[in-house]
Parts: sequence; C-alpha cells; structure tokens
Amino acid sequence: MITPWYNLASGRRLQADLVILAIGVRPETTLARAAGIDLGTTGGIRVNNHLQTSDPDIYAVGDAIEVTQTISGKQVLIPLAGPANRQGRMAADNIIFENRKTYRGTQGTSILKAFDLAAATTGLNEKQLNAAGIPFLSCITHSGSHASYYPGAKQISLKLLFTAEGAILGAQAVGADGADKRIDVIATAIHGKLSVEDLADLELAYAPPFGAAKDPINIAGYVAGNILNHSHAMIGWRELRDQLDSQDRDLQLIDVRTAEEFGFGSIASARNIDVNQLRERLDELDREKPVILFCQIGLRGYLAYRILIQHGFTEVRNLSGGYKSYAWAVDKQANPDIFDYEDIKRRDPDEIEAERSGSCAVSAALLAPGTTGELHSLNAVGLQCPAPIMKTYKAMQAMDDGELLEVTASDPAFGRDIRAWAKKTGNDVLSVKAEKGLVIVLLRKVAATAATAQQRHQARTATS
Repeated sequence: MITPWYNLASGRRLQADLVILAIGVRPETTLARAAGIDLGTTGGIRVNNHLQTSDPDIYAVGDAIEVTQTISGKQVLIPLAGPANRQGRMAADNIIFENRKTYRGTQGTSILKAFDLAAATTGLNEKQLNAAGIPFLSCITHSGSHASYYPGAKQISLKLLFTAEGAILGAQAVGADGADKRIDVIATAIHGKLSVEDLADLELAYAPPFGAAKDPINIAGYVAGNILNHSHAMIGWRELRDQLDSQDRDLQLIDVRTAEEFGFGSIASARNIDVNQLRERLDELDREKPVILFCQIGLRGYLAYRILIQHGFTEVRNLSGGYKSYAWAVDKQANPDIFDYEDIKRRDPDEIEAERSGSCAVSAALLAPGTTGELHSLNAVGLQCPAPIMKTYKAMQAMDDGELLEVTASDPAFGRDIRAWAKKTGNDVLSVKAEKGLVIVLLRKVAATAATAQQRHQARTATS
C-alpha cells in the first residue's frame, strides 16, 4: 500500500496516511436571525440564566447559544452534548414551572480519543487564562494509572492550573488509561468549589488494578500545595527555554538523573550530578548563582531541591514535569520537514505494511548478512521512563550481535526515546508500533565496531 499524496490549494503536496481537519464549529442561527432574536458577541444566540432569548416566549439551548464560562464569567461558545442535554431539561422545566431553575454556566469538560490516547480537559487552559487576563499558577505531573507493580499500568500526564489562593481554574490530562476518571474528579471539584489542597485529601477508590494509594489527583494536589506554601519553587518549560535562549551565564542547570539517563539525552548546557551523589558534590555548585534542577518527571528534582535548600542554597527551582515535559514541548518533531514535500522520500510499501501489522516476523531484507536473527522478548509494561530504556540497555548487553529484541512498553514516549537511544548506541530500530496503549519496538543489536563506524559516518554526514 502506497502512502497517498494530498494536494493543497497552494499547489503544495503532502504525503500522509491520515489528514485531520480541526476547523472548529460555527453556531447555526439562521432561524433565530429570521425571527429577530438577538445574537451575542460570539455569534451565538443570547439567552438569560433561565435560557430565555430576547423574546421571552422563546427559549434556546445547545450549540447555537452562547453561555457563561463558569470560571472566567465571559460569554463563550461551548458546543458540548452534556451541557446541551442539561439545558434542554432545564428549559422544559422553566417553561412549565415559570423559570424556577437557573443555568449556572458551562465549565467546558470534554474528552477525545486520539488513536490509543485519551485527551481530557475541564475549566480553562493556559491559553484561555492568559486571554482572559486571569493570573494563575500551574504544575505538571506524570503518574501511573494504577499501582506500578500491577500489570498494565499506563502513564497519565496531568496539568493543573490554580490561583495563588488555591482555587482550581482548570486541568488537562493525557493518557492511554484513566485520564477520563481524573478529569471527572477535578471537574466535580471545580463545581463544588474545592481547592487544590482538597485534592490532596480526597479519598478515592484504591486497589492495585484500579488506582494507586496516592492517586494522580492526590499527587497533583500535593505538588500544587507545596507551591502555595512556598516549600517548593518550580519553573515551567517556557520560562526555562527563554532563559536558555538568553544565554544567562549565571544559570546553573543541573540534571539530577543517573549518568546512564543523562547519556541518552538531556537539555543542552545541563550538567549531570546524580541526586544520590549531590550531597558529596555540593562544592561543584556556586551558592551565589541561581540553580535549576530537573529529573525525568520531577520527583528526584524535588528531592534535590530539598537537599540544596537544607544546605543553604537560596535561588533554587525545579522544572515542572521534568525532562519528559520539556522534551515533548521543545524538541523538534520526528519529521520536521513534513511540510516540505520535496524532502519527503517515498517509503518502501513492504516496510509500511510490516509496521502496520506489528508482526514479529522480520523480513530477511531487514537483517544484516550473516546474522541469526534470533528473537528475544522484553516486557517493560507498567514501567515509567527511564526504566524501559534501562531494561532494554541491559538486555541488549546480554545478547549477541545480530540478535533481535522485541520490547513492549506502556510509556507513550518510549518509541521516541528508543530511537534516540539506538542512534546514540549504534543499534538498529527495525520497527515501532503503537497498539492499545502499548509501544512495541523491534531492535537488532549491532556489533560495537560496526556501531562506532556508523556513528562516525553519521557525524561526517551531519557536518558535511
């Protein structure tokens, strides 16, 4: 099967398996305009809090009306089925019982499925808060959908936005399992006017197959609470990126992960001091200059933060969401030239079909001459980065040259991370497939001498 070309109005062509048109919606108000009903500034039908239009005998509900966003207080369009159905019942009640019920506005709680991932949101996001002029604080956490030691745990990335007083303004969650549950909890908390400190105290259902003793909601509440009580100073990825772009020479950027993790990739200009060695290496840091710490997801960065603060350092901050969040936000996408069709090469149809099928059978054409192609399997499901990479590294060390390793992981970033690791170590990535929340990767071990020669060739190509 050949990946098709798509022609744009400009005459440019794109090669893609799927094209998504995220063009939004526009309220259908033809009948309302014809009836002389007032429209609001958003273009939707203006209604009062009883859902009456400018004609008191006509009520309107659903996607065509503008509503009050419960957090900003502004009139907006939020075309969602849940609010529309509640509005329909309320309008019927108000018609019969003479406006006894009041519509309290719409939070904007929604979710979508993007292949194996779910992306959910409630309240306002960062862009909307900035547009509304509402000051906010935020934190990003990466937690397991259930206890990590029980099979099948998937990572949930959760962003929580809140005021300096602790009021919850919104949240977004992405994950292969459990994102819906967590956003529903936060949506209920916003509706009930709970604070971020209340999130830390919520008693949620726990058993290893369903959650963790400290649920991702509790974790987000703990992190937000630490920010509010000033026991933990954090920095977002945007601010760090801007500081690095300014080339601030006083900034001390410290990666507190292990040396092996640091070797797989880090933020440019960062120095590596393992958190487990930090107390013995404090003299390598200048106490008079600001320090920014980061680990993979933020936990070890927090531990390092406590160590430095307890040893008299004053200007210390931890990167919110760790290297995982920063890399997702800042690194180039895997195909940066996707919109430059002259640079796109047609892929081998057999290679595309092999990736789609996910078959462990490897074409002889993919194997180097003289290799046995013996296949080994590694299950890294439930482990968070860097554990899948580290297990892969150890497994490959124990294998002979030319042998194959199939790794199954639940960390959604594993496909990207393994490509970077293979490029650095000189091993071959034969296929990467995402299926039902799992990432299945097929690798071939390359002899060290061949890998070194390959890396030298890549370096020469990059500089030529």
